[in-house]
Amino acid sequence: MAGQEKVELMRKYPVPQTLAEINKCSFIGWILFTLFTVAIFALTLYFGG
Repeated sequence: MAGQEKVELMRKYPVPQTLAEINKCSFIGWILFTLFTVAIFALTLYFGG
């Protein structure tokens, strides 16, 4: 049962296989991470004084 659901999820959201796809995904991830970090830092400075 659980295995079947995992197969369906993998079909719906394929894991990036090629190096280009992996680089694209990690690149987007790093951009999002940086944006969140900068936003939290800015909000901390703004509200913290």
